[in-house]
Amino acid sequence: NDREISKLYHVSRSAINSRRDRGLRKLQKLLNERE
Repeated sequence: NDREISKLYHVSRSAINSRRDRGLRKLQKLLNERE
């Protein structure tokens, strides 16, 4: 979960959230381009 990830990488949970959101948006964009 986010808490474990933030401890592991020594970053805030909000940073984890924003990185995950950015990554998911990139993936969605890539998948949409393939269609």
